[in-house]
This record gives sequence, structure tokens and C-alpha cells, in this order.
Amino acid sequence: MRRLAGEDSQFIFQESRVQHQHTMKIVVVDPAGAHRALTYERFRQGIGEMIPHTEPFRWRLVMVPLRLGHPYWIDDPDLDLDYHVQRARVPGAGGRRELAEVISTIASVGLQRDRPLWQAWMVDGLEGGLIAFVMKVHHALADGVSSAQLLLDLLSDSPEPMPEPQPLVLLEREAPPARLRLLASAAGDIGHEVTRLPALAGSVRRWASAASGQRKDRRQDIARSFTVPKMRWNAPLTPHRWFAYDTISLTALKAVKDRLGVTVNDVFLATVAGGCRRYLQAHGELPDVGLTVSIPVSTRPPDQTRRWGNRMTTWMIDLATDIDDPVERVQAISAKTLGARRAREERGNALQHDLMQRWPLWTLLGNWLPRAVVASGDKATYSLIASNVPGPRVPLYADGARVTDVISMGPLVKDLGLNFTGWSYCDNFTIGVVACHEHVPDIWDLLDATVDAFDELTALARSR
Repeated sequence: MRRLAGEDSQFIFQESRVQHQHTMKIVVVDPAGAHRALTYERFRQGIGEMIPHTEPFRWRLVMVPLRLGHPYWIDDPDLDLDYHVQRARVPGAGGRRELAEVISTIASVGLQRDRPLWQAWMVDGLEGGLIAFVMKVHHALADGVSSAQLLLDLLSDSPEPMPEPQPLVLLEREAPPARLRLLASAAGDIGHEVTRLPALAGSVRRWASAASGQRKDRRQDIARSFTVPKMRWNAPLTPHRWFAYDTISLTALKAVKDRLGVTVNDVFLATVAGGCRRYLQAHGELPDVGLTVSIPVSTRPPDQTRRWGNRMTTWMIDLATDIDDPVERVQAISAKTLGARRAREERGNALQHDLMQRWPLWTLLGNWLPRAVVASGDKATYSLIASNVPGPRVPLYADGARVTDVISMGPLVKDLGLNFTGWSYCDNFTIGVVACHEHVPDIWDLLDATVDAFDELTALARSR
């Protein structure tokens, strides 16, 4: 029995019928080079062979009664593969839009809590005979970096035939703990956390002192909440996800980075900002102030990619959508990200971690109060979510079948009803964008505006 850490528990506590907390990783493969036919039966068998060797695939959630403590994982290797491994077929021509529709449908249904929190889908019918494999994994199990590791564990960096799996290990099913045991354990945890309240007070003092010093120095690199008007996607979430994706050149993105002296993440954020600016201008909805963005940032050391769960903090910055010139915009974003990094280091990550460990406080301060403010006013907590994960720089293979595309989709949270996720693979950089269908039915227009913004930024950076 494993107790969830505070960061992982929050993805459980804040999940609802409309706020799914799973992420999606999609790989598209060309079966032409496969050593064996990539049939659904073979896919199902391969996933089944991975389960004994992949701990998160066997973990089932156990909630503490009355939510008096953090949930637990128990080992449940006796899985129903008919639920966990499924298939779908892309309709019509089988292009990007048709695949995105299938991904949207899969994403719009939450994972069942009485089973391990993941699913694997095989999607066929793509143009050119391509096949897509879709991994749907709860965020409590893995963040972006560890999700990437799960993906790599299912693939190979060699076109040679996949080695035979290790012999299956006979795993025992862990019995769910009794209600009284869970309550007793929760009582012990509460007592332990009470003894750590002085440490929490120290984190609060450090945070407040650093924030006060930054204000005195007129450093406002961390964007404040409730400073931007609500956009069309800053509305109560619905269950219906609407997803679109496209690929730009990672080589071109890095050329912009080098010419302007910024980072890959700065160029990605400037691309997102340019796309949102173009889209909102087309709808006559661009505000006079810059949109703000919540950015999940990994704090995971490189040698801990298989320590499942979440190791991250969050930056909040101004996206400078009120700046017309794309080059000036990316430079402003670069200054803000540098400032946010420095400000976070000064304030420390301890407060966010400590509050999440004491989940009632985090639920009150991070969920209930912001929702009450949003519901009663015309300001959004922040405008949107954006993150990017560096993916593999070498080609990947599924038993000889080359992976042509890697696509990622993140969750929506509270009133942040728009999420951009970037994922690099070899020389490609794929941008996925998701919102509720009711709020952004023309999401492909938003994606096209984002790609156009990148093209404009690339041309301007080259000319300057």
C-alpha cells in the first residue's frame, strides 16, 4: 500500500465529471517496417506483457473515508484488458482532423476509479495505412516527464525486433485495506502533519518576505491572479474535449531561439501568445492587457524519470499579447520567464509542496476560493495553460515500425479552459491544443492562427 504524495493527491481531489485529470500521449507509426503484423490482438498481447513490469499499470486507487487523508495505491495485477485495452477506427479520409476527433472522444470520458487509472487504444484507418497508439494516463500516476518515460518503455530506439518479454512474474493481488485501518492511518497522518505546522509557517514567512522584497524592487515577473478578463474559454468546464494538433519544425524553432538569444520555451510561449492574439482579434475579443499563462515546470532530477507521480512547480507569467510586434513580444516573454525563475527560487517551492501535503488548506486556497472569486466577478484566475516537454531526439520504433509523430494533450483545470502542449520528437515539434467543444468549436482556427504566428515570428527573426 502506497500513500499518494500531496502533488499527486490534488489531481484526485480536484477531479470531477467535467474536470478530467488524465493526460494523453499519442504515437503514430508506419507499419511498413514492422517485423510482425501490427494487429489489435498483437497490441493487446504486448500491453498485457508489459503490465507485470510496469508498476503504475497495476496500481488501483483507494480513497480514505470522508476524504480525511491522502488516498493510497494498492497493487491490483488482475486487470480486465477488455477495459484497459481498446480500439477505434478513424472515419472518412483518416487525416489529422479525423484522428483528432477520435482523440477528443477518448479524452471526453473519465477513467473509472475502481480500476487502475489508464487505458491504451489502438486507432487504425489513418491515411497511408498508418496506425496510432493512444495512452490515456491519470495525472496522479505520472507528470509529463514520467509519462514520456512510460512511452519510451513501450517503444525502442532500434528498428531491430523487440526482445522477448521477461518471464511473467506471479503477482499477488493486494487486498483493499479495511475502513478502520484507513481511518487509523489518516489519524496518524494528521497527527504527523500537525507536528510539521511550524515548518509550514516557515515556508509562509519565506514566501511572504521574498514576495514583499520583489514588490519593493518593482519586480512583478510572476503574474498575479484575477488581473485579466475572462476569455470565451474561461467558462465553467464541460465534459466534452475538443482537440487539434499540428507540427512545426524544431530546427526552425531553434533557429529563432538562437537568433533572438532566448530559449525554446520562450519561442513556444511566444507562438502560443501570437496564436491567441490573432484568434481573439479575428473575433473582436482581444483585451487591452496581456493574457496570463500557468506553466507547469518539472523539478524532477534526470535520474528519477521512473519515480512515478509528479515533481513539478508552476510559473505564472504575462504572455505579452498586448504587444503588437512578434519579436518584441518574445523578448518580453523571455524577460518574464527569466524573472519568474529567479522569483520562484527566491520564494522557494516549499510552500506549494507543504500546502499540497495538507490538502484541506490547498483545496481551500487553490480551488474553492479562486472558484468563488471567478464565479462572482469578470476576471479569470489566469488565461490558459501552456507547457512543453522535450521528447526523444532519436527515432523510435514499435517492433520495427517507425514512429512518425508524437502528440501530447494536457488537462483543463478550474476556469483555465484552454491548454497548449508542445512535444518535440527528432526534428519535429508538435503543438496540441484542447478546450471544451462548447467554448471553442472552431479550435482548428485557433491552431492555424498559432502556426501562422510561428511562421511570422520565424520570418521576422530571420530578417532581423
